[in-house]
Amino acid sequence: MVAVIVNHFNKDILPSGYLGVDMFFVISGFVITSSLAGRSSQNFGDFLAGFYVRRIKRIIPPLVLFVVLTGALLCLFNPGPGESMRTGVSALFGVSNLYLLKGSTDYFAVAAEINVFTHTWSLGVEEQFYLLFPLLLWWAGVGRVTASRPVRLMWVTGALSLVSLASFIYLYQVSQPTAYFSMPTRFWELAVGSMLFVSMKEFGPHFRLLQTVPAYLLAISLLAVLFTPFQFAVPATVAVVMLTALLIARLGLPNDALGIFTQKWVVNIGLISYSLYLWHWAVLSLSRWTIGVHWWTVPFQVAAMLLLAIASYRYVETPLRRSEWSPLRWRSITYGVSATVCAAGIMTGIFLVRGWLYTGENYMGASLQQENLIEGTSVDQTNCMLAPGNSFTESSFEACHLTARDGKPTIFFVGSSHAMHLAGLGQGLHERGFGVAFMTTQGHNFYPEGGADPETFGFKSTQDRAIFSILESHAVRGSVVVVGNRYFQDGYEKEFVGSYFEGLNAFARRFERKGVTVVHILPLPEFQFHDINQCAHQWFNAGMRRAGICLPKDPLTRLRQSKDVEARSPRSENFLQYDPVKVLCPSGMAECYPVNPTSKLPTFRNGDHLSNYGASLLVDDFIEFIGRHGLLPP
Repeated sequence: MVAVIVNHFNKDILPSGYLGVDMFFVISGFVITSSLAGRSSQNFGDFLAGFYVRRIKRIIPPLVLFVVLTGALLCLFNPGPGESMRTGVSALFGVSNLYLLKGSTDYFAVAAEINVFTHTWSLGVEEQFYLLFPLLLWWAGVGRVTASRPVRLMWVTGALSLVSLASFIYLYQVSQPTAYFSMPTRFWELAVGSMLFVSMKEFGPHFRLLQTVPAYLLAISLLAVLFTPFQFAVPATVAVVMLTALLIARLGLPNDALGIFTQKWVVNIGLISYSLYLWHWAVLSLSRWTIGVHWWTVPFQVAAMLLLAIASYRYVETPLRRSEWSPLRWRSITYGVSATVCAAGIMTGIFLVRGWLYTGENYMGASLQQENLIEGTSVDQTNCMLAPGNSFTESSFEACHLTARDGKPTIFFVGSSHAMHLAGLGQGLHERGFGVAFMTTQGHNFYPEGGADPETFGFKSTQDRAIFSILESHAVRGSVVVVGNRYFQDGYEKEFVGSYFEGLNAFARRFERKGVTVVHILPLPEFQFHDINQCAHQWFNAGMRRAGICLPKDPLTRLRQSKDVEARSPRSENFLQYDPVKVLCPSGMAECYPVNPTSKLPTFRNGDHLSNYGASLLVDDFIEFIGRHGLLPP
């Protein structure tokens, strides 16, 4: 539990601390099996009813309190809490892991950190495991009045675990969210704990060999794995599971180090671990919407976690778990289900009145919902940023083209969404009489690819060939072609070497003969925030504006890549480099913010795309830029 919290505070301190959840899965499998094996039931119905009543009384009351209270608190600071609220409702029914999986959530991304219910995925895995595993235990003879040796449980669970482990290893490479969030790929971790209990009960004497291994050595090895870099996640997960199982087995034998694990503070953390797991994430996530997570906030945040967890354990979890809800088990189950449904209804009500609850100013309102749009025209993201596989035609070009006035040139914007996010610049240019046209492709850089002959070039995609054909037809002397691509995205930086610059050189030379200028947009800063409201000026988040997520990810990387682009770019007379950073970050990259300090309006709408307002700030500078290079009419 402590490892998980440390990792959630700062991933750099304990890179693999998140594996504390995997340790918990092993412990949970062990404890659940020991609990069921220690209770004898007359029939299958009695066995299941007793198990589910105990699980409901243990899980539901603290969860209902946590979800409803956290949902209400979130709406005070987040004007768009829909994703979090839906995750919370899913958590009430034990399926938040499936909801997060459906959205292909990256558990390690900023978007997951500001979802106050992301961490409930592990509860979903456990609750789904609880639906399956009691059936397997009863079939194997565990929990029956009649004596049995559940060795066949070992064989079946072992086989299922091997399939689960193989699926986890494979899917982690091809679909990390599936490997991370789904119960089948986590089954093996819970099953290891279960098989350990059965093995210790059936083959106890064989485990005495572990007495030769010092318990502290296993504990140190386990701790060492938690410092493993993230890129070794799969072997680290397997190692943590196996070391946890060995440590549990070792602690079940005469052990000099057992005193450490029976210290009062260790026992108390174990007692409140469920409530602490629920509340620690809420404190951190709500902090990321408000004061941020800094070295000076840590004592207050730890204190809040402990106070909430202790209160939940003492006044909700313990009394409701120990009390008899009803002499009839089916009624107890009904009460638990009813409480869950009522909580979901309350969450829906909170969401419906979220506008009244929100205490700040919503920068994700109409201004940012109308992004990538030139108002009053058909130039918008729907028409002018096609999905991969679709190509521009003459008719689609006409919908994305606004004609020039007063002899001004036409500016053609081509590239990925990092060309389309210049719509605010396009609108300002058109208001000054310039013609503008947007031809962009979602998630795809405009990529002229060079060949052996420097005078020739081609394109990787049909979309780029179609855009080039339209440019050939419509770009006349005096026109400007603006190329906007993304430079930071994983893998994209590899494109901006070799054949790309050879192709770009030939592309520019081809248009030089026509009197058309090519302008390359240099890399923009990128940020880690998921919602601009995290960085906007609010009464409750003054500390956030200097938090890491509201500053550029890596100013030096942006600078190096800009210099690399400039160094590799063609030297044609008609090729220019435009750097928007001097307008967007006048105080320098290290102090660059995604919100304009004067107007208090967002210049970025997400971590790597400009808002219309941010792009509009470039209008005067861009006109001065092209005028300085002789591209304006007399």
